[in-house]
Amino acid sequence: IIIGSGVDQLLGILGQLFPPGCSVALEDPGYPEAAGALRRQGHVPLPIPLDEQGPQMEGLRASGAALLYITPSHQFPTGLSMPAGRRTALLHWAAEGERYLIEDDYDSEFRYASRPLPALQGMDGGQKVIYIGTFSRSLAPGLRAAYMALPRPLLERYEALRLRSGDTV
Repeated sequence: IIIGSGVDQLLGILGQLFPPGCSVALEDPGYPEAAGALRRQGHVPLPIPLDEQGPQMEGLRASGAALLYITPSHQFPTGLSMPAGRRTALLHWAAEGERYLIEDDYDSEFRYASRPLPALQGMDGGQKVIYIGTFSRSLAPGLRAAYMALPRPLLERYEALRLRSGDTV
């Protein structure tokens, strides 16, 4: 688990684990700072329109993206909760090649009318999902602390590059 001073810092670190020019699909509409953080690392953000279940699969497949940044438990800014069928379809998409899902689970613990939704990372078994979370909403907005769980191959790249994070946390 990598600790950082916020999701944007962790996305910057994550961007260093992939070759420059990598295509990254993002939900449209979505969290605009994610596109900026990845763009600063030399990657190409590709907006993928949403339907009533999440990112449109046809657009994702046609994009040629190697990464997909998503907020499945509480889509930002629409509030959509991604159903299990679409989650499974995204896991299959990632398993088809050298692809990864970046799951930003920024406030999944705040479910008042139903049980918490399972994280894609847990459904995947830790192979193709990069899981990002934060303590900003649950502890204090000013506490800039976030975490990222990497699949083993990406953790090995992180360690080989001797990247650092969390110095300010």
